Amino acid sequence: MELARACGTNGPLREIDYLTDDMIPFLASRLAQLVPTALVITVIVFLLSHLAPGDPVTALAGPEAPPELVAAMRERYGLDRPLWTQYAVWIGRVVRGDMGTSVRTGQPVTTMISERFEATLTLAVSATLFSILIALPAGIMAAARRGGLADSGAMVATSLAISLPNFFTAIVLIVIFGVQLRWLPISGYLPILPDLGGSLARLAMPTISLGLIYTALLSRLVRSDLLDILSEDYIRTARSKGVAERVVLLRHGVRNALLPTINLVTLNFASLLGGTIIIEEIFAIPGIGRLLINAVEIRDFPVIQGVTLTVGVIFILSSILADLLTSFADPRVRL
Repeated sequence: MELARACGTNGPLREIDYLTDDMIPFLASRLAQLVPTALVITVIVFLLSHLAPGDPVTALAGPEAPPELVAAMRERYGLDRPLWTQYAVWIGRVVRGDMGTSVRTGQPVTTMISERFEATLTLAVSATLFSILIALPAGIMAAARRGGLADSGAMVATSLAISLPNFFTAIVLIVIFGVQLRWLPISGYLPILPDLGGSLARLAMPTISLGLIYTALLSRLVRSDLLDILSEDYIRTARSKGVAERVVLLRHGVRNALLPTINLVTLNFASLLGGTIIIEEIFAIPGIGRLLINAVEIRDFPVIQGVTLTVGVIFILSSILADLLTSFADPRVRL
């Protein structure tokens, strides 16, 4: 009965008296999936980094290095041990919060990631906000004026945005706004504080380049879900009662259509954290993406494993957060 009343004819979910009763088991079940999933990620990350051709010893010592030097370096970094022994040592350190030491710089991997994580996080947040601010009004307007000029224009624009790789968009923006017009700096990164203006100027082109595809996907999702909602019986009932179209659209339609959007936005944010590699390289942003590229070039296993594991865990946590936010917005998810 409670569920029926919650899904009544006026659309929005209302009479929910069991927010806390079933939330704890729901949260516990999601957190219980974290440990085995993270363990699987560590195995995949470790195997992929070690099964790839080459190793840090070859990259550092060079092809002309004497065999004695190569053997000594392999022993120093533990690369002469069996693969399962190397994994056991590494996972034991990870559990204690130690991701090892970079072969190239000798710095702790956790320190290197923490120093560069701010730039990547700032870029991912700005791209997420950009996609939300553009996609929501565009998707709502396209659904409200289905078949009209706004809808057709939005569909053409999103199709074009989806078809353009982010590196191509970045190059076009650099040529137009950085080289020809000279409105924006073409490279570098500044923290948000204390120079907000300089930071935003340097983030503008990377943000658009990174967030444009996600903006197109999100606007299409909002439009599609809103059109489905607007065809429901309770929407027709509200219209037949004389409710203003604006109220029907925003209060009943948009409010319910945004539920699937929560999942996409949260998972997009996690994808952006792990997908900034090309954009960071193009705009010379010192984030974890560039750190990963530099580590791959010399086969710096500890850094490769540390960055990849960090991104993987963030994606898992983002997935859990998406489930929790959706369950708060729609308690039927927990059932």
